Amino acid sequence: MERTSPEVEANVLSGLFQHPALFDHMKGRLTAGHFKDPTHKQVFAAMCSCRAKHQPVDVATVSEALYMAHGPKADTTAIIPLACSSTSEGTALREIDALVGPVAEVQVTTPVNPLVVVNAADLLLMDLPERGHVLHPIIPEQGLCMLHAARGLGKTWAALSIAYAVASGQKVFGRWLAPAPRRVLYLDGEMPATAMRERLAQIIAGYERGLEDPDNLKILTPDLQPDFMPNIAREESQALLAPYLEGVDFMVVDNLATLGRHGRENEAESWQPLQAWFLSLRRAGKSVLIVHHSGKGGGQRGTSAKEDVLDTVIALRRPEDYTAEQGARFEVHLEKARGLCGDESRAFEATLRMDHDKAVWSTMDIQDLELETVRRLTAEGMSAREIADETGMSKSKANRLQKRIKGGQS
Repeated sequence: MERTSPEVEANVLSGLFQHPALFDHMKGRLTAGHFKDPTHKQVFAAMCSCRAKHQPVDVATVSEALYMAHGPKADTTAIIPLACSSTSEGTALREIDALVGPVAEVQVTTPVNPLVVVNAADLLLMDLPERGHVLHPIIPEQGLCMLHAARGLGKTWAALSIAYAVASGQKVFGRWLAPAPRRVLYLDGEMPATAMRERLAQIIAGYERGLEDPDNLKILTPDLQPDFMPNIAREESQALLAPYLEGVDFMVVDNLATLGRHGRENEAESWQPLQAWFLSLRRAGKSVLIVHHSGKGGGQRGTSAKEDVLDTVIALRRPEDYTAEQGARFEVHLEKARGLCGDESRAFEATLRMDHDKAVWSTMDIQDLELETVRRLTAEGMSAREIADETGMSKSKANRLQKRIKGGQS
């Protein structure tokens, strides 16, 4: 009796469960695309995921990987008979060959070196395009950037405002300019769809111009999904997003904790799958803004290895005199900014206010705010020492600003 394809596929999976060394035999030959049965395809992908993370390929681990990738719809019950079936190594080898074809007995090819190396003179003479900006001066073309802040500080307001500015070719915070409208994909990992719609409407109302093309800003948000949100730390989710990234110039990931679930944040190894994907997007000409949480020390949460490949790291911090009723009010600091110096890298304070359902940002340089604070406290009769105690700035700085005010240099 002729065997069916599902039978062959089941024997291959059983062999891989019982003889993990077979993964080395089929590496580069057997892919999920060779499996016609949808369940077998998913199980094989989960097995490969475990193998790639150096985890055991057993019932418990593969079941967990399958559930993480597909949620409640994952058929984890199919794993037990596959793992428990007795399939010899020789049989499994023959079945792998049946699926993908046997390895050629003789393969004589001229090795091709995939690396391109040029000397200094050739590099200097190359006609390479100038690197422009998606959002001048902080997000360059093919730029990888991060914005981090503590919970409840307003980082989604900031990120969504940046996304709309880029999509419409306008300024955000009255300082950073998108030179031209770009195609933007906003990945939202936690906002209710109603809240996202309300915020977006308020942000759009606060701008002078609307979108030239509605497709310039597309949003992927949890409530609108029939099943689950993609986990961008996994290759299958990256592949799932690939069609929606075609033609996109700028992607916002809001936020890393909800959308990039992989290992422990403080381990550099857990960042590698995400870094590899982000670098592949950079090679494809795309820019990415990663929204993340701040740690207890004020820096971005988790391993510092995240910052190695980033062009810009933006930190949002609470002003010392912040009160809860002020809502989204924060200081904007550039912790890392390749190629930026002087006024472009200067910290500033941003405040969001609602004007008849319009979200409007106002900003002021930190130095100007400090000067105004010292001016007010000086007028109240405070000394430099008292101002330092009141504001937390150094006595020498308070004294210097007082002299500047009294000298009429404000």
